[in-house]
Amino acid sequence: MAKTPEQIRKWQRNRRKQYVKFIKEIKEYRGNKCLYCGYKKCIAVLVFHHRNPSQKKFKINVKCATRSRQKVIEELEKCDLICRNCHTEIHEKDWFNGKNQYSTVA
Repeated sequence: MAKTPEQIRKWQRNRRKQYVKFIKEIKEYRGNKCLYCGYKKCIAVLVFHHRNPSQKKFKINVKCATRSRQKVIEELEKCDLICRNCHTEIHEKDWFNGKNQYSTVA
């Protein structure tokens, strides 16, 4: 039997909640702090950074809630938990040398 749009939305909301809980658990497992500077005031500021971008299959964000838990774990193994400031510093050279939309900053 086909699902109604409301049933689909309910499933999606539930899946997102499960994903958020899972990511919080992973952040706790990784110490709830930035690997580089030790920042730990707010876990929402901590992001997963792919050590080798050429091995990245997908970003770790809410959209990967549709992926299997095992696939997300495999992707997380390629990542470090770091704060957004350190993440920006890592990618600064890419952002200001024409590799993405921030290259037009004066």
